[in-house]
Amino acid sequence: MKIPHFLCHKFALRRSPAPLILATALSLAPLISAHSAGSAYGATQGGTCNAFPGAVPLGAKYSDATVTVPACGPRPFYGGPQLRVYPYPGAPRYTPGYQCVEFSERFIYYKFGLGSPNSVTNGDQIVDHYAALYPSKFIVEDASSKVAPAQGDVLSLSASRTFNSATGGHTAVVQASNVNASGAGTVTVVEENASPTGTRTFTVQGWKILGTGYSYIKWLHFKATPLPPPGPGTTGRALDLVFAIDTTGSMSPYIS
Repeated sequence: MKIPHFLCHKFALRRSPAPLILATALSLAPLISAHSAGSAYGATQGGTCNAFPGAVPLGAKYSDATVTVPACGPRPFYGGPQLRVYPYPGAPRYTPGYQCVEFSERFIYYKFGLGSPNSVTNGDQIVDHYAALYPSKFIVEDASSKVAPAQGDVLSLSASRTFNSATGGHTAVVQASNVNASGAGTVTVVEENASPTGTRTFTVQGWKILGTGYSYIKWLHFKATPLPPPGPGTTGRALDLVFAIDTTGSMSPYIS
């Protein structure tokens, strides 16, 4: 079965018609929340699914000890409205409907207290754009790092190794990671404009996240968040070798 690319299309983020004072401030510096990550403001807060009439929670939500961020819809790729959605109050840009970018940017704002880039940012660009904007806050990892994505990491998925594809790629947030020391296991993500419930679980083999429909994946890790120890993960089927002596006296293995 062909896995569709869930579009977070080109030019998905558009400039907000902000008041002159706000627009001037945005031109001088990136928007940074006045509230620190993990503050009382961030606890149990993650925005609501009420950007326009008919907006609804998809069911899934990112949740940890400090923040809960619901995935919202309807999904614009599947016919949902493409009305303006700002990922958080005062955001410099909006998305047409509940795009995948909206969820990742809303999550980063409420979890880490960091505002979004004031530039066009598609799903496959979000890791690079945030890493460039906040180099002291984030590190970029991929399968070559031999480090599994951790809870709270933000994924960029792309059809292009440059992470600047014509379709805009996709982005999602890691809710759970169960990957062993050999790089095998599963990763569960929360997302918008993709799965109908806002969550999927992918297999990880050789540190690579499989089954996403995208060839290139990397993730944004918040430097202050320690990496968890490897989980039990999953293992492939073990091979039981049974040796038998044939008529020539050689020993041949049989796989059972």
